[in-house]
Formats: sequence, C-alpha cells, structure tokens
Amino acid sequence: MIFIRNHFQLIYLDHINIYLEHSILKKEIDTNLRNLISELEDGLRFFFLNHHLSTTEIKGSKVINVDLNTIFNDVTNNKYRMLLLEYIDDDFVFLLEYLMILSPGGNIRNDVMHGIMPPEEMNSYKCWYAALLIIKLYIGFHCCSLEENNI
Repeated sequence: MIFIRNHFQLIYLDHINIYLEHSILKKEIDTNLRNLISELEDGLRFFFLNHHLSTTEIKGSKVINVDLNTIFNDVTNNKYRMLLLEYIDDDFVFLLEYLMILSPGGNIRNDVMHGIMPPEEMNSYKCWYAALLIIKLYIGFHCCSLEENNI
C-alpha cells in the first residue's frame, strides 16, 4: 500500500511504524533520534509549503532552510509558529520548543543534529520524551489528515 502525504501529513505512515518497531519497542532511541528530528523538520517544511509559506531564508549570501529553531521561536509574528498553533495545542508546541531548542530543556535539536550530545545522554528521559512527543505529533497529524479526507 502506498501512502501519499497530503497537505496535513508530516510523515509517511509506514515511517511511523518503522520508528515504533525499530526504536521505541526495542528501546533504541539513540539510533533513531537524529532521524526523527530531521524528518520532523522536513515534514514541517512540507506542511508549511502546502500552506503557501516559504521554507527558506536568505542570510547574507546563503539560502537556508528553516529549522526547528526558526519554527518554534516564540517571537511576535512568527508565521510558522502561528500556523502550527492553528492545528496544535499551545502547550504541545511549548513542550516541543522547550525540549528541542531552549537551553533549560536541553536544546536537543541542536545537540543531536550537530553531534554534540554524548551517546549516554541520547538514552535520557528527556530524549525519550522528545521522541515520543514527535511520534505523537506525527500520529495526530495523520489522524487529522484522515478526518480531512473523510477516510
């Protein structure tokens, strides 16, 4: 069966099953956390593009894809965050922001994606919690897309 992402879906359904079967159930989150975060950023960019928001920014002479730092940044008029808040509870967005990009929460996104996080910390409660929040977001968006398409 082939799953086609629509404008709501953040991830292909079979990818959710892969993460659940190969990392969560086997308690091997450390090997898949980087993939979860990367796929979350890609999925959110896909979502924003389908809502007619640009997912690139020009900084100096470089064109940069928006990442979780840009998406979750709690500044006035953050178009990405404002769109997410139309679909996701504010508390959920705050939890992702806190764990992924804020220093008190661990700045997981930057530490994992830049290879700064020590391997033993990848199996910490905060990383497990972040991974489960990402999967919950994937499933929530998938259910939303099913409702939207009357499936």
